[in-house]
Amino acid sequence: MAYEVGISTGWYSVAKTADLLGLAAKIAYGATTGVQFVQVDLETTSEFLEPGLAYQVGRVIKELGMKVGVHAEIGEVLALESAEFRLWEQAQIRLCETVKHAAELGMLYVNVHLSVKPQMIYEEARYMMQGYFYPVVGFDGNPIHVICDEVPAAKVEAERNISLQRGLVDEEAQDRKMMEISKEEEKMAQEKLKQQGAALRAEADALIKAGMPRQEVEARFRESYSNAQFRINQEANETIKKRFNNPDTVYEMWKNSPYGKYVLTTGEIGAYRIVAAYMKDQRDPLWENICGGDPVTAYRDKHGEFNAAVAAKYIEGHLLRKNHKANKELLDGMSIKEWCDKRGIYLLFETAHAAEGMEGLIRLYSPLHAYHLIRKLNSPHIKQCIDFEHMLANKLEPDKVIEKLPDDAGKQVFLFHLGRPIPYFGTAHVQIPRGSHAQEHIYRWLWMMRNKGFRDGYIIYERGGGQTPLEVVQDTVQTLRLIAEELEKGTKPDELPASFYGVSEQNEAVFARQRVAVRDNFMAPITGLVSIPEETHTFLGRAAIEKGRAEEWKKGKYR
Repeated sequence: MAYEVGISTGWYSVAKTADLLGLAAKIAYGATTGVQFVQVDLETTSEFLEPGLAYQVGRVIKELGMKVGVHAEIGEVLALESAEFRLWEQAQIRLCETVKHAAELGMLYVNVHLSVKPQMIYEEARYMMQGYFYPVVGFDGNPIHVICDEVPAAKVEAERNISLQRGLVDEEAQDRKMMEISKEEEKMAQEKLKQQGAALRAEADALIKAGMPRQEVEARFRESYSNAQFRINQEANETIKKRFNNPDTVYEMWKNSPYGKYVLTTGEIGAYRIVAAYMKDQRDPLWENICGGDPVTAYRDKHGEFNAAVAAKYIEGHLLRKNHKANKELLDGMSIKEWCDKRGIYLLFETAHAAEGMEGLIRLYSPLHAYHLIRKLNSPHIKQCIDFEHMLANKLEPDKVIEKLPDDAGKQVFLFHLGRPIPYFGTAHVQIPRGSHAQEHIYRWLWMMRNKGFRDGYIIYERGGGQTPLEVVQDTVQTLRLIAEELEKGTKPDELPASFYGVSEQNEAVFARQRVAVRDNFMAPITGLVSIPEETHTFLGRAAIEKGRAEEWKKGKYR
């Protein structure tokens, strides 16, 4: 089948049920819902260290014939778009751990949220007004001066975010630089004074030779020499101050400061601005396709696009870095992209989740922006996961968004996360009934994506808490199978057969009951508006009602 149906297990931290304790147990839970594909939701990378896990997972997969994907951790621990040093490091380590163990366990993919952090404008009060300093890094996790040394425009932007008065450069570095400049200027001052003294001496000797009293000439010489010494020393002190506070000097002190080189006056905002300047100078496709224009004005005028472009660059930095300690220890020195390509495991980037109050305010959430990121990465194993609930929560209308996507966007999509399409922060993880509006909306969106190139892949129901395997298989799994069946045929949304809604003419008994139900309820919209008893019980049932045998009539009407 071109489209494979599955479910997600859910998180133990949410459902609090024993069947979600351990990865092997989660896979086995999926098997009880009647599917052969299951996505296990990872609470923490420590789950990979459970004793005997490889044997347990291998046995469950083999004996139950299961295919398995893994949803990586959620929250700040995997904030791939962050410029904060602590978060960049954690994200790199945890993503390396996840793709390593997932590949070794024979899993199909690792799914990661595109973004979890709010846009920069919501950080200004802390970072720009209060002077809240913390270490930041460039998009590849290296000190940010690395890209500044490479691109002058990035250096200019960095110099706007460095201040000696704000204590960003340690005192030892400042003392060393001040001593270095002072020695240089003192040497030059002494040379100037020597030359000035020689000139004054020659002038004095000439006056004495001309007959001026020696005592008077010597007094004039000493006064002139003292004045020259004062002036030269004063000029040297001014030059020392200017040189010490020169932007280039401050920059050199900053980048050579062990701690200071990771700190900017505007924190993560400054880091994003520097990276944006670098991207524009390098004509980076991520900048040109997502945002474009001058980074300084784009920060204000195109804030969403500015954040999305730079966030995408940070994600790219994580995937291409290979000399990090985690890459060396866990991935044999390969980058995450190289590891996925070599081991054949997919890395999926999912539409970002938006918590209540943060609708449309996460840094990177648009499938179109994700399209440009994945296109640039150019790997057959790095694709998208689209979640319609997350789109709605971010104020994106799926119909409009899909229509605007490039014609080949569907080829990038490997997985769809499905639930009832309502943007109420987690309430979408409920059953999708057959014959419901939810089923119709989901089918239309998937059909639109099929026309954009999504000709095969996985569609899964994201299970919420409090749902038994029987409930899942009886309702949503069957609904998704009906969707997959018609989707594979390419059936247009307005040409869906009755069987799509769970009604089949081949099942005579069910079809007859449905037909009677439709006939009996066709006047429901005007019930109460027309004063005839037959509107509720039909003309045939009127006699039964009058004789007090309504219940017997109801039981027999479907026979």
